[in-house]
Amino acid sequence: MRSVRVALALGATLAALALAATLTRSPPSVARTNGIPDEGEVASTQERARACQPEELLPAGTSAIRLTLGAEIGPQVGVTVRSGTRIVTRGVRRAGWTGGSVTVPVHRVSHATSHVNVCFALGRPLEAVKILGNQTAAADALVSSGGERLSGRMGVEYLRPGQASWLSLLPSIARHMGRGHAWSGTWIVFALLTAMASVACLIAWLTLRELR
Repeated sequence: MRSVRVALALGATLAALALAATLTRSPPSVARTNGIPDEGEVASTQERARACQPEELLPAGTSAIRLTLGAEIGPQVGVTVRSGTRIVTRGVRRAGWTGGSVTVPVHRVSHATSHVNVCFALGRPLEAVKILGNQTAAADALVSSGGERLSGRMGVEYLRPGQASWLSLLPSIARHMGRGHAWSGTWIVFALLTAMASVACLIAWLTLRELR
């Protein structure tokens, strides 16, 4: 009986600490985008692949780079940003991502750098990985590891740590989540959270009562 109480108390404490740590963190914000719209598939591959996109501008404070790569189960993605032969920053995202974009954390840069090459390397994929973007002139297009020019450019977003914490953004998030329901309003979100917490407390109380 005592071990169950300890386990429940420990679980509740760890959940509270994890929630507090998450709420006090700041979500990343978009520092800059290269303005390339997602108008379709530029290329696709089912093998390991590398490519570079020239003439990008890397903003100061960048700590993550989002590429418009699409996959149901994406492979490992490595990103390297080069200025000439110098590596400005780099990072790796493990396999398992999904959707029409992948965000790769990189070493934070202290100052902006123009005319950089944003290069990515794909691990062995389980299925086809699509490069999404739009058609451009060959001189501006992506370049494969073999020196071949692809048919266009991909969208790139540069992210840096935001100024506001998740906690300060809760009212805004609640307003967006509360729209479009039968019972619309911010209050419905907090009501659901209260109900979930109440159910968790009830389950813990019933567990202890049955064991007693």
